[in-house]
Amino acid sequence: MSDPSRYEARILAQRARRDHRLTTNPLNWFSLVGLFKLDEGDNPIGEGGKIQLATLPGGFHARFHLAGRDVRLLDAPGGDVTVNGNPPADRPLRLDVDKSPDLIEAGSLAMRLILRGEKIYLRVWDRASAALKDFNGLKYFPVDAAYRIPARYTLFETPHLSEIWDVLGTRHETVFAGTASFSLRGVACSLLAQEDGDNLLFSFTDETRVDASYPGGRYIECQKPRGNKLTLDFNLAVNWPCAYTDYATCPLPPMENRLPVRVEAGEIRYHS
Repeated sequence: MSDPSRYEARILAQRARRDHRLTTNPLNWFSLVGLFKLDEGDNPIGEGGKIQLATLPGGFHARFHLAGRDVRLLDAPGGDVTVNGNPPADRPLRLDVDKSPDLIEAGSLAMRLILRGEKIYLRVWDRASAALKDFNGLKYFPVDAAYRIPARYTLFETPHLSEIWDVLGTRHETVFAGTASFSLRGVACSLLAQEDGDNLLFSFTDETRVDASYPGGRYIECQKPRGNKLTLDFNLAVNWPCAYTDYATCPLPPMENRLPVRVEAGEIRYHS
């Protein structure tokens, strides 16, 4: 690296932009306060119901009725709850995988239905959450240019279809485009690459998961190379959202991406 100070300044600026980007929208990972799996039939929300939230308006009662993939909000009290800013209508609610998913609001709470595998969950944010108010930036290892690693990229002739799991225990079929091979501290390593638009995404764990980094894994992204060379900058490694909240639904890194070395670069644990 010809100018380490300029490199460090660039990495620190990217980290600051990420802090800002993660909290610009109040419906973010730090304001999540609930994740509830809906069962077939009625799912009451409010005092005494299956779905209970401390900051619901007093005396609030309603129910989410699930029939297959059809979810309706029924018996919602007038004035206490809206869907996209309007009174609820007797119609199926749009999920996160649908075009223009519905946003349900009650007081400081906002709710959305999400589909994970074949199951439907109610995700809940609180704009007044203590975790959001207390957010004071993410945490990182010091910038170290030695973790900007050259790698050889091997594009698979045919993309590999493999299964990965998420933290909910849901299985997902994932396409891996190739593999990056490199040496770190004299240890031969490799990472499977997922396609992510014009980028490659590498989801991994390493030996720092025992005492420093988030045990559930981190990831880095880089542009797809034109040839067989790329650079893996582990100073840009970031946590999956499950590092910040119990209510995220993150993928787990594939077994092949468990690095047998310590990667003391990038983001560390948010919670001790």
